This record gives sequence, C-alpha cells and structure tokens, in this order.
Amino acid sequence: MWPASWSSERKQAGAPAATARGLLLILTERGAAIFQWIVCLAAAAFVGTYLFIAVHRLAYPFDLEWLEGAMVSHVWQLLAGKPIYSTPTLDFTPFLYPPLFYLASALVAKMVGIGFLPLRLVSLVSSIVVFRLVYRLVERDTGSRYSGAVALGMFAATYRLSGAWLDLARNDSLFLALLLAGVYLLRFRESRAGWAAAGALLALSVLTKQTAAFISVPLFLYAAIVDWRRGVLLVLAFGGLLTGVIASYHLRDHGWFLYYVVWLPHQIQMTAADPAPFWSRDILAPLPIASALSLAALLAARPRRARDAFWPLVGLGCLVAAWISRLHVGASENVLIPAHVGLALLTGLASRRLPDLATAGWRPLVGLAVAVMCIVQLAVLRYPVRAQIPTGHDRALAHELGVKIAEAGGEVFVPFHAFVPTPAGPVMHAHAWALFDVLRAGGSARSARLQGQIDHALNHGKYRMIVFDRVDKWMEPALSGGYRREGHALRNNEVRTRTSYITSPRWIFVPKSPRAVRRPATRAERARPGRARPASRPTPYNRAEQIAREIR
Repeated sequence: MWPASWSSERKQAGAPAATARGLLLILTERGAAIFQWIVCLAAAAFVGTYLFIAVHRLAYPFDLEWLEGAMVSHVWQLLAGKPIYSTPTLDFTPFLYPPLFYLASALVAKMVGIGFLPLRLVSLVSSIVVFRLVYRLVERDTGSRYSGAVALGMFAATYRLSGAWLDLARNDSLFLALLLAGVYLLRFRESRAGWAAAGALLALSVLTKQTAAFISVPLFLYAAIVDWRRGVLLVLAFGGLLTGVIASYHLRDHGWFLYYVVWLPHQIQMTAADPAPFWSRDILAPLPIASALSLAALLAARPRRARDAFWPLVGLGCLVAAWISRLHVGASENVLIPAHVGLALLTGLASRRLPDLATAGWRPLVGLAVAVMCIVQLAVLRYPVRAQIPTGHDRALAHELGVKIAEAGGEVFVPFHAFVPTPAGPVMHAHAWALFDVLRAGGSARSARLQGQIDHALNHGKYRMIVFDRVDKWMEPALSGGYRREGHALRNNEVRTRTSYITSPRWIFVPKSPRAVRRPATRAERARPGRARPASRPTPYNRAEQIAREIR
C-alpha cells in the first residue's frame, strides 16, 4: 500500500475518537501520511535527477572517469576479432575484469558503432533494471509500495556517494542488475527451475565482476538452510556455467584469462592492500540513519523459520563484499555500491517492520518517526546536479584535444586515456593503470618483459606525440632519454574527468631525435588502433559520432 491510514486499526482497537488522546492519534496519523508522501516525492526526485544526468552524459566524447576509455578499447578488441586476455603490451593490456560487460557492449557497438556511447547505454539500461528490482524486492516482501519507494529512493540518493558511477562505461551496473535478478528469483521463485535460473544469473554476475562471488556465498548458505535439494540445483547451475566459461577462456587464451581475472588481482592484494576506514568513513559517517534503520530492521525480524534468514544474509553479503573490495589498493567509491544497495533494501524493510511491531495506537507515531528519519537521511545525501554534467565548454575542449592529436600525423600515446576520439578516427592503446598492474605484481619475468618494451618504445621515439596527465616513475628514465616536453596539451582550461581520480591531459612530449619524428609508420603500426585512421569512408566510429550528435 501507499502511505497508509491506520484509522481502521485504531477503531478496531477501540481507541476513543472524541478524547484528547484520540485527537492526538488522528493528527499523528495524518502527519505520518504527509511525511510518507514527502519521502515518496523525494525518492521520485532522486530517480528523476539520476536519469536527467545520465541522459545528458550519455554521448559526452571524453572520459567521465579515467578508466572509461580503456573499457572501450576492450570492446574494440572483440569487434576486431582479437582476444581480450593475452600478453601485456603497449598496444593493449586488459584490466582485471571478466568478459561479460565487454561482450554485451560489443553487441550494442555493432549497431551504434564503437565509442563511449554503447558502453554507457548498457550501464544506463542496467541501472534502470537495478532500480526496478530494488523497488520490487521490498514492495513484494512487505506488501507496501511505500516501503518499495523508500528502498528505491535511498539507493538512488547514494548515486553521487558511490562516485556517480551507475551510468558510466563500467561494469558495475550490469553486475548488480544480474545479481539482484538472481536474488529476486531466489526469494520469490521457490521452485527448482526458479533456483536453477537464479544460480545461472549469479554466475553471469560473477562473469561481469568478481565482487558478485562474495555476495553469492551467503545466498548459497540461505539455500542450504531453506531446502538443500533445491540448493544443490542452485549451486550446480552456478558452478556449471561458471566452470564452463572459465575453462573455455582458459583453453582458448592459453591461461591468460585466469592470470588477469584471478591470479593478478590476488597478487596485487597481497603486495599492496589498503586498509581504508570502511565502517566509520564509508558507511556510518554518510549513512548514519540508513545504517541505524537497517540494524533495527534486522533486530525486528524475530526469525521463526528458515526463510527469515534471507535478508540478514543478503545484507551481510553486500556489506562484506564492499568491505573486501575497499581493501584493494586503488579502489574507488564504486566498490561501495553493493553496500549502498544492501542498506537501501534494509531501510525499505524497516519502514514497514518497525511500525508493525508497535501496537495499533502507536503505529502512526512510529511510522511518522521513521518517515522523518528517512527525510533527514535523504536530505544529507543531496548533491549538486550541475557538477555531474559536462558543459558545452568541456565538449569543445575535448574536440580541441582530438584535433591536436589528429594533427600529429603519426602514432600518439595518451597513457591515462586509452580511447580518444579525433577527427581522423579514435586513438587507442593500453592504459597506464593496466600496465602498472602488471609491472607491480605481474610476476618478475612478465614485468621485466613489459618494462623492456616500454623502455625501447620511449627511448627510440616510437610515438609521434605523447600526451601526459602525469609522468609516473616507471616511465621517467626512458622518457627523459627519448622525449622532450614541448608544451601544454590545451591552451585554455583543461578537460577533466568528472569522478573517481580527477585528471586531465596536461603536457605534450615529442621525440628528441628529428629522425624519429620523420620516421614513416610501418604497415603493422598503420594497422594498429593507436594510430589515427582516415575518416574519408564510413566506419563504426563515425556512426557512433553521428548518433552522439543526435543525442546532444
């Protein structure tokens, strides 16, 4: 139900309507209904604000977050028929993620062309599915549309808190949509077919982002408690699909899949863990009321049967997954998304469970108190909308950068932006962060081989131009030997990323040797995506630019 009236319950309880106490109860009941409607309006405002931001950022031709371009280059690899997981090189080195987001984005890119647009479209659609599932999980569990709106609004309000991430060309929204779809089937499709489908969806979520594995474990425990026979089907569907895909990639890519997706993340965590103050800084400080209501909802559950363990295990899985991910060095705010969705679900449940615990005469007062607490928490989570949307000036600067790169007339390396649109076609190559992952934890032989390739390329002036945001230590010796700084990348204000690591192209470096500048590109170099392509004939990239202009 929507914000409800407790008048019928009050009358059944025999509360006197004419006394001062009865009048107070009536006023409290009406006040609770008013504040609950305010919560619903605030929830709708946060959802609408997110959609407004996402649509206006959809076709922006530059990184909103500094790793977005590298995700585009992964999709390019697929469209070019090349493996994602292979020997690390300057031309392409993959990130540490499973392949499903790249595959989904490649399907969209076949229709609209390569670029940021298809990946952001996948994330936008996935985020809408997430919103629907957050609402539906709580609405169906409580029988209250108001409680569903509380959960939806609370999650939408954490958009900026988790890095304004849901619409980016990153894999988080798709992983979360698949995960919540599995959670929904596990809760409300309690049949063999339903739980087998839930296991498959959880496996697909893991194949999008490894974080889903941490959340899946408590769900397997729940299945074992409720019905171990159906739980076996759940685990078999999960393990069978996951094992089949992993084995296929392992054999096809000669072991590189497990190297990047399992071994290298483990090595990075072992050598460079970052014990951030997760509980105090990331959870309790920005979400004190949501945390308190979530805890109250769990305490109010009073489990009497196995099914009552569902929400405590879901909440535990979401929080632990975010905490473990936060320990990874370099982890950004996006790793908090599972924790935020878990707290939003539990807060929605609290909006129904806490009033139900009170006697009929006190329910309006408890409902009013919970609604006021939700309004205060939502007010704390408000954020500046304009700051999330690139301006026309930002678009002009991105175009100016592309023109300058196209005029270089040869291979260009932009280490911190692995996909740069230019009038002559996109420039693509390995991202500096992916290279750094291999150099710091990829094994001594592979690290030395990659470092040698980097040193050789920079010492011998492989690139006609290098555009740096910053010069990392692993680049400095070879760079100083083969290149000199020529000037700033842009004359005016720099074009910056909008979230996570805020960075922008700053300096242009060119080879010191005139012979390196005049060196003609080889046939292999002309075929690589790092070299600007002629725009005289239609290409998938040109098609993406046309659609982007139509959206703008």
